[in-house]
Amino acid sequence: ETKTAKITPKALTISGSKVTDKQYDGTLTATVTAGMLTGLLDGETLGTTTAVGTFADKNASAEAQNVTTVYTLVNGSNAAHKAGNYSLAGEVLTGKINQRVLSITGSTVAPKTYDGKKSVPVSVGTLGNLVGNETLGTTTASGEFADQNAGSNKDVAVTYTLANGAVAKASNYTLAGEKLKGTINQKALTVSSIAAMGKTYDGNASATLINQGAVMTGIE
Repeated sequence: ETKTAKITPKALTISGSKVTDKQYDGTLTATVTAGMLTGLLDGETLGTTTAVGTFADKNASAEAQNVTTVYTLVNGSNAAHKAGNYSLAGEVLTGKINQRVLSITGSTVAPKTYDGKKSVPVSVGTLGNLVGNETLGTTTASGEFADQNAGSNKDVAVTYTLANGAVAKASNYTLAGEKLKGTINQKALTVSSIAAMGKTYDGNASATLINQGAVMTGIE
């Protein structure tokens, strides 16, 4: 008589798989490079194992997070070396989602009049490299001249601060500062209450001014 029996796939193990850290892209997808299989029968080889990884959370973090990894075995080049004869359990690895690096274009420094300070207003330009349809809140900027003295084409160090959008999180992004150019105009002063000293006719139009009691305005 004929009897039936089940042949259970041989369980393999894997070591050395790695998760590639990625920039925030709004998805849970992780790229995993499969490691080395152990437990194959002598003389048998399989094709390249594929791996699908899923992060526990889609948001960027300074800390590594868990990545659930599922493997798929692939038949070997020898038709007799079948992936179906083996099994490979998934595992949990770790990887990082880093902040996505943004760019900015079109920021400008408004010219100002000398006020003894280095600070200067900056009009924020347009952000680039946001994910999909994500939008952030209004980016703010602080600008500072290299020194407080009047002059043109002066260096301005600009620092940006990102803000959360209605849904998008600013913490998933990073934006470096930049160096722009700006102008500090000279401050106009006025002098009042200067008098001319009387004189005896001497045939010319020159006069001697008296600055006693004169008032200069515009100096803070």
